[in-house]
Amino acid sequence: MWYWLAGNAGNAGIYEFLHLFLLYFYNQILGLPAYLASLAIAISITFDAVSDPMIGYLSDRFRHPLGRRIPFMLVSVIPTALCLILLFALQLEISHFALFSQMVLLTSLFRVAHTAYNIPREALGLELYRNYDERTVLWSNSRIAGTAGVGYSLAPVLLFFMAEDWSDPKGYLWSAVWVSVVFLGYSGYSTWRMRYIEVEYKLPPSANKTPSIRELWPEIKSLTTNKSWLALFFAMMFFGLNGGLNGGSALYLNNHLWHWGPQDLFFSGFIQLPGVVAAAIFIKALIDQRFDKKRLAIHLALAAVLTSPIFIGFRVIDIHYDTDILPPTGQGAFSFLWWLFCLNAFVQNFLWSGFWILIASMFSDIVEDEQKKTETRSEALVFSANNFLNKLVGNIGILGSGVMITWAGFDIAKTLAEKELAASYLGLIFILSGSISGLLAILTISRYRITRSIHQNHLEDLGYNQTDKS
Repeated sequence: MWYWLAGNAGNAGIYEFLHLFLLYFYNQILGLPAYLASLAIAISITFDAVSDPMIGYLSDRFRHPLGRRIPFMLVSVIPTALCLILLFALQLEISHFALFSQMVLLTSLFRVAHTAYNIPREALGLELYRNYDERTVLWSNSRIAGTAGVGYSLAPVLLFFMAEDWSDPKGYLWSAVWVSVVFLGYSGYSTWRMRYIEVEYKLPPSANKTPSIRELWPEIKSLTTNKSWLALFFAMMFFGLNGGLNGGSALYLNNHLWHWGPQDLFFSGFIQLPGVVAAAIFIKALIDQRFDKKRLAIHLALAAVLTSPIFIGFRVIDIHYDTDILPPTGQGAFSFLWWLFCLNAFVQNFLWSGFWILIASMFSDIVEDEQKKTETRSEALVFSANNFLNKLVGNIGILGSGVMITWAGFDIAKTLAEKELAASYLGLIFILSGSISGLLAILTISRYRITRSIHQNHLEDLGYNQTDKS
């Protein structure tokens, strides 16, 4: 478990770093128009989406003395880290087209390399832990490890490399180097220590079939007719649209809506991140109560959807109607507004982290549901097929994010007041898209059908001994 979790510590730091800085860096620092930067990200995600099911399927059918997953992980760790550094090291400023081409190429290479690492890694966890509650513990611990990884990766970025503001290009480069080192350390360690853990000889014979397009199509067809998988797919589709639309906007909001500097966010992490850990501990504590994953996920999502617009909504109202609902901005860490900001972030992290832990666990249980139908065990394909479809759908939102940033006025805003007004428009989009997508996702999740008893029956019918994780 510890070796597997170390991989997510490296993953989480990279995810959070790119989410915060990639779009902002190419738009506000290098001067690439927001719609072109978003288009570059969308193109890279399309390549990533296509590679997901291919890598997932190959991983499910691969044969090697080290197992099905480890060879993919070993060869992809270094390319992933190298591409991340190059994304912030190279700055082709000859023309917008040259910069756009650079962003497309490097982001695409990064995403494909990272997919080759992460899809097999996630599937390996599902091989080792099959029980209904074990998987909830697995994904809860993964959230805790990821939170630690975010702390290790971003704390030096905010405290040292970014200095006093967000405008130093060298700060982004050294930050990328540091985050890559963290990823190499944790993910490389995880992969190396797990190289003898995967025990293929205990897998069913169907898991060792030779890769074949003829064999792949029936599996995909079966998966896309699975009602539980479809329920989660449509929920993730709505979240993907919302995530794409708001992707990369976090730094715009932190900088221009709330006026937080790097060190303000550094100190806020000590209050925000424990919300993730608290959610993981909360979910694990409920296991003895034999709770139903779907019901708890719906309750957490509903609470998050109802509360998330409140705080940012007050800020948008203050800007547009010249009110003073919230304390004034610009007073830095430990001001009254800062404490309210941190408290709100803690609550949202708690609710959404608990929700995503349960969703990951619910996806995991589809593996055995599909195995009963197809007589084939395909952990990676279950996850990667969902990634493929949702990334393609999310691209619509990502393209929209560039349009929204341009529409909000960031490409032409010069003064602080103009940028604050533009950020308020992004805040309004955040509220509307988050509320609508969240409610639609809740409706679709309600159609998920795998319960505790159904999953336990699957394990018994498939001949898995629940006391033996392998």
